[in-house]
Amino acid sequence: MHSKKLALGLLAAVAMVSFSAHAEFKGTAEVSSSHAHVSGPMRDTNVNSGSVLLDLDKGHQFGIGAAHAHAWGAKASQLNLRSVNPIGQGYWLDSHLDMSDKGSVFARNHGSSMLNWRVPAHNLVLGAGVDYFDMRGGADALSLKVKADYQVQSMPLVLHADALWSDDLLNTGSGGRLGVGATYGQVGQWTVSTRYETGRAQYETVKLPAGLNAGNSKRLEVGARHWVNKDWGVSLNLAHVDHRVYQRNGVVGGLFWNL
Repeated sequence: MHSKKLALGLLAAVAMVSFSAHAEFKGTAEVSSSHAHVSGPMRDTNVNSGSVLLDLDKGHQFGIGAAHAHAWGAKASQLNLRSVNPIGQGYWLDSHLDMSDKGSVFARNHGSSMLNWRVPAHNLVLGAGVDYFDMRGGADALSLKVKADYQVQSMPLVLHADALWSDDLLNTGSGGRLGVGATYGQVGQWTVSTRYETGRAQYETVKLPAGLNAGNSKRLEVGARHWVNKDWGVSLNLAHVDHRVYQRNGVVGGLFWNL
């Protein structure tokens, strides 16, 4: 517990240094609140979160956020850090680090990093990376993932596809998961999006005994973002999860604005 508090303190200090070093900063901020109704033996969930993504020098970005959840009969908080770093012409690394005070709602620690690169000749953005989850009970999970985003010519439509393979030591098994989606609209005015994914359930916001999260699940979500003016807007997201143990129907409402 003391080591975790020390780590959180060090990360907070790094964030404060970044703020002070870039007093005249630009970026985006977002807050959201969600509620999900859960069927079966589990309880409903509520999550409130907020985040800031700062534009630093030479295309670098630094983000910090926090979330608080009351889910499955337990409460937990989470600290989120993000770093986006260009590493060459058309290449960039997007990394995340999430830490929770408990391992029963959020993963205790979660780190991910994805290398992205543009293929302008084919209107593509490709990515490959890894996810690592340090989960409840001292178990962990490692995932390899790939993605592809395709910009359709002559219309404001982006098609998404991704896949991952996860080796889950908590549930002593491994398996894959596939996802597809689309985003239509103009950033700065409005966008609508949809996503469907199926396969082995990755670590979800769920307090379950070991083994119950080992089955496959399906997830469908739709979302919309509307810019009220050039500086701020509102968002709405609806999601349905069909798991072999439960079903979850959730709604997320949010505000976002430019700094």
